[in-house]
Amino acid sequence: MKRKSFLILALILINAIVIGFFYFRYIGSTAPLVGGDIRYFIPRLLDNYLYQRINGIFSVHWYTPSFAGGEPVYANPQDIQYSLPQFLVWFFNPWQALRLSMAFYVVVGFITFYYFFKYLLELNPFASILGAVFSVVNGFYIQHMVAGHVTFQPFPLFGVILIILFNSKIPRWIGGMLLSLLCALLIYSGSFQLFTYFFLAFLVTTPVIYLLKPTLLNGKQLFGTLLWGAGFSILICGSKLWAIYSLMKFSPRLASDQYNTTWFQGIIRIIYQLLGSMNIIPTRALIEGVSSKQAAIEFAKLLQRVSKSTYSFAGLDVSLSPALLLLLFGGAISLLFHKPIMKAFVDKKRLIAEISLVFAILFVIAFSLAKGGVYLFLHQLPIMESLRANVRYTSAFIFPLAIVGAAIFNRWTRNWKSTISLLVVFILFNGIALASMRVYYQLSPEDQTRIFDIRGVMQVYPEIRYQGKTFLVDQVVPNANTWEVFDLHATDLIDPYEPLFKSFAAHYKLILHEGPVNDINNGYYNIINPTGYVYPEVNNTKPFDRISVSDKANFLAFINRRPTNWKMPVIQQVLNWIPPIILLAEFGTLLVVMAKKWLRFPKHKSTPEPQSFP
Repeated sequence: MKRKSFLILALILINAIVIGFFYFRYIGSTAPLVGGDIRYFIPRLLDNYLYQRINGIFSVHWYTPSFAGGEPVYANPQDIQYSLPQFLVWFFNPWQALRLSMAFYVVVGFITFYYFFKYLLELNPFASILGAVFSVVNGFYIQHMVAGHVTFQPFPLFGVILIILFNSKIPRWIGGMLLSLLCALLIYSGSFQLFTYFFLAFLVTTPVIYLLKPTLLNGKQLFGTLLWGAGFSILICGSKLWAIYSLMKFSPRLASDQYNTTWFQGIIRIIYQLLGSMNIIPTRALIEGVSSKQAAIEFAKLLQRVSKSTYSFAGLDVSLSPALLLLLFGGAISLLFHKPIMKAFVDKKRLIAEISLVFAILFVIAFSLAKGGVYLFLHQLPIMESLRANVRYTSAFIFPLAIVGAAIFNRWTRNWKSTISLLVVFILFNGIALASMRVYYQLSPEDQTRIFDIRGVMQVYPEIRYQGKTFLVDQVVPNANTWEVFDLHATDLIDPYEPLFKSFAAHYKLILHEGPVNDINNGYYNIINPTGYVYPEVNNTKPFDRISVSDKANFLAFINRRPTNWKMPVIQQVLNWIPPIILLAEFGTLLVVMAKKWLRFPKHKSTPEPQSFP
């Protein structure tokens, strides 16, 4: 028994190390050329790090003079000043911090999925390892990490959500606390988009879980935990959400996707997405007798052509593991040739779960295709109207299909008496799953938009950390790139990678001029007052206002990256105090609960009273 436990532990460690190392190494395999979105995030990491070095790690970075003449930071939904990569920048350069945080998330995701499969679904250890591998090894996560979509890094944490919501041993209020901490991680890391992906995945996954193990779905537990979680999340995230709301009133970022495809064509695109690089590239190379690199080029063109969208190949590929597809195909064949068992009664709950699963699948398809009355109605709602890139919602099928694949393997092998046979079959599927990741080395840097050379911006980090430079902003350089502003001691006026402000470039150039920021014109400095975007009412400002000469103290603090004394509404001030209090209370409560669970104190028997004898 101990030998088998050591074997399982070794297999878990091997898979975690191989997967984590692959992600860490692969996204840097073409360095110094890296994913295009890195040119947005590394300058922000440096800007936040610079502010924290000057003012302390716990100081809130409300505004920055570095970009677009002066912008809000904390109120930006994509702000990452409280993210894991930002914390790691204190110890590693931004590029290494991004790679390490990604590897951390994928390994944590792998471990939590294993726990879910093994201890909640109660699959055998080998099936649980495969399910965990299928959940974190997929084209969606690989491609997004390569492209530099830093806010998608916590995507593998969906396993944590499943554990919190479906583990009946966790009290609802404790589950609510844990859920609120995860929500805080997502919101304060700029990963707000993942809420939509997780919601769609949850819709499909829940009926699948019920059909596999009905006892896991406890309505009172599920909704109780969600209610507690919503309450705690509002308290922890209220400050950030109010700041975002204040900014989005000015710049709501309305967006919508329209694909010129029929429902049938759209479903074909979804199938291509799920088959993806790990399956189609080697298959085409084998059948057509071409090189893997040529097959990769042709598949990238095919997927973009089928999708009829403007998104790059990196945003379309959602490839499932070939090992998972083999299990799904085998399971489907077994089901077709399986003689149905006729029952005298209909299990109504199971029937409801099956119908719910069908509707959930159709709902996700409608979202992915940006079609249907329900989708069009929901897209008009606040927040939803700011979401785009619907083609990526195909990723909602990754987790439920991984669960089904693991369950199929478990069913096939549950009565096997030979551990050796089971291990051999496991190694075959596990080896295919891990080896298939190598396919991505056949993709060209152009297809993955690896177009940004990080060498220039990376020179700034040692100057901040080791030389103590603060990069005072004293110039306006209109066409400077975001990664050039530090060495130029400047603010730019273009910021083409910031979705909230990139459309205002022409307007900035009418307000500000090239030259020193302390140039005075009509009583205003040559730099924008960012409060006009967020809190204009209490500061008597409006969007695109410059800083007044009467506000010289804040002007000097702003360009020197120091805290300013610009006003905030009372509600924002109140909400700012709540998160640290709630976080301390939650962590303290969780520590006490864990201490009571893990530290078993012996019960002392009471000493009996001495008896008196007559």
